[in-house]
Amino acid sequence: MRKLLFVSLLMLSITFGFVSCQENGKNVLDDQTSTELSGAKDNIVPCCEVECRRGSCRALESPCSCTCVAGQPVCDVLGGGGNPGQKGDAPKVVIEATQAMMPLYDEDADFIEQTLHHAEAALALRNIKQLFLDNQYVLSTPKTIQAYLENVAVFVSFIQTQPQRVIDRLSMS
Repeated sequence: MRKLLFVSLLMLSITFGFVSCQENGKNVLDDQTSTELSGAKDNIVPCCEVECRRGSCRALESPCSCTCVAGQPVCDVLGGGGNPGQKGDAPKVVIEATQAMMPLYDEDADFIEQTLHHAEAALALRNIKQLFLDNQYVLSTPKTIQAYLENVAVFVSFIQTQPQRVIDRLSMS
């Protein structure tokens, strides 16, 4: 039942993002953790942006969806797969973290592995941390976005099976 509720809420968030970006040309979805932007890096105004416990992301094309899933940022250009396949094209999604956030990945991966006994989800968080370390805390290429999304999918699949107290623990700021 909780899994169904979680998936329903995630889909509602994505639907809201699609409508909001279409109506406003720019919008931010997660009402608790994101803000509407009037100006951004490189004079590009994102469709949506979100800041979470372990990072932030922004989608640069509409329609888009940006949300936090248990502290992990997830942004996507709906119907666009996140990034163009051709080299040299501008990124559609940018995912960032800071050096100060890296210990959170270790804490949360240890909690998931040692307390919840889910090695695959813990490894997914460690892989995401390594992606940030290898790319100076900014993921914007098709290859890094794809690797990030693959690991986030493992994490989200794990989260969907967890009670609310675990989700709250992993989401706290």
